Amino acid sequence: AIPDADVGRFIPARGTLILLPSNLLSQWESEFRRFLGPRAFKFLVVTSISDLKRITAGDCANAEVVLSTYRVFYSPKYQERLRSLQCTRSNRFHEGSFSTARQGIERTLEEVQRATE
Repeated sequence: AIPDADVGRFIPARGTLILLPSNLLSQWESEFRRFLGPRAFKFLVVTSISDLKRITAGDCANAEVVLSTYRVFYSPKYQERLRSLQCTRSNRFHEGSFSTARQGIERTLEEVQRATE
């Protein structure tokens, strides 16, 4: 169940995110397809920040299996993107106004939720 404080902040998604070491990503993808068939699941494979830029929130929400690597989410470009979503002038949450950041995050969340409906 979703905690009361978080109701309205979750984006419905039916899939499973599997984060892997970079060297195992293609193996997992091929094993899924080999043993379950190429059409068994709606796959989304994220190998780089470029992949993240081209996919939509709807793509993620509709995928049944999302495969990616730890490296993508620890990359400096991804971290920079997270800071930009904090909606503060300095892109540093602790230096900005909490209420301004929260309003910006809520607007962003509403946009993503509309995109996945």
